[in-house]
Amino acid sequence: MKSLAVLPLVIQDVEPDIVFTGGQITSLLIDALSRMSGVHVLAQSTVKSYTSQHASPQQIGKDLNVRGVILGELVRHGNDFLLHVELIDVADGTQIWGAQLKQNCQPLIDCAVQLAREILQQLQSILAPGRTTIAPIVSRPNSLSNREASVGVRRTAKRTKIHNRRAGRTGDPS
Repeated sequence: MKSLAVLPLVIQDVEPDIVFTGGQITSLLIDALSRMSGVHVLAQSTVKSYTSQHASPQQIGKDLNVRGVILGELVRHGNDFLLHVELIDVADGTQIWGAQLKQNCQPLIDCAVQLAREILQQLQSILAPGRTTIAPIVSRPNSLSNREASVGVRRTAKRTKIHNRRAGRTGDPS
């Protein structure tokens, strides 16, 4: 599988911290996979408008001219984040790899890094067989501080509220 698109995770909840975490997982995967030799990964700006809810993996693969699509769904249950993620061969729609991951997210900032690292470790044998080390998820000097993550969560919350207002939703689950 030489060309991939990592789609934004499907997130049913409008809670800002889960939206932020889902976006971070997608970004971290794209960044790390793009550093793997022989793997071509589409940029986040190219794939951000695609979701598996609106089109099949085969159609998305055809539109983006890639051989594989990584997609998933992120759900929060208390402090736990549950992530179902899979790699789909767009030629025939078969699942090449899949995983159900669970991560206790305390502190929240570490959650995206931990989940992305686990996904990358599992995908390495498929995408870069024989390679003994994986591309780093984040380098410590450039990783987000708790304060920067908090700002990101607040910005995401504001964008979510604006989007919901425009769509006529209140964001109130009742």
